[in-house]
Amino acid sequence: MNVEKKISEEKIIGYDWQGGKLVVNPFEAESVKWIFQSVTDYTKQPPRNLVDAAIERHRISEKVELSYEEAISKVYYCEILDYVTAELKQKYKLFKQTSSDSDIEEWKRILALPLETVEQQLANISSDNEKSHEPIISRELFEAVQSMKSGHMTSEAQKELLKKRAAETGFIVDMKCL
Repeated sequence: MNVEKKISEEKIIGYDWQGGKLVVNPFEAESVKWIFQSVTDYTKQPPRNLVDAAIERHRISEKVELSYEEAISKVYYCEILDYVTAELKQKYKLFKQTSSDSDIEEWKRILALPLETVEQQLANISSDNEKSHEPIISRELFEAVQSMKSGHMTSEAQKELLKKRAAETGFIVDMKCL
């Protein structure tokens, strides 16, 4: 395979291939801009929870008490990337639940929202959804099954059989349950 063909088959975030040429994908382009700006902003002034984690990490591992200002420079870059990723996922989740897929202005508006606002709006949607349907089973029955599950131990052979069945059927298995 030649290099040109390989490059033309790869996805480049923020662009789509159309007729062998790169064309800006507006939704992805807004996301890319937001990611770069957020990483820049959070590197200068990390979110409070990341700074607090740096203070705690140094208190435990280095036996050193850092001030908030000192801890800002101790926040790891990978923590900032993880935070930005998690924040973008929350914003995308809100967008999918409240907007049409083609509303670029709404996507820009949601990207500009503080994370706390996004989380509050998602909580409100979740709360509304919980009120919008009847449960299939009673709370008592659910709790009874949960208590049986927690007290039930499976043998290694049962665990292996469950793993095999999950792999064959495509079901997702919570390994803590095995």
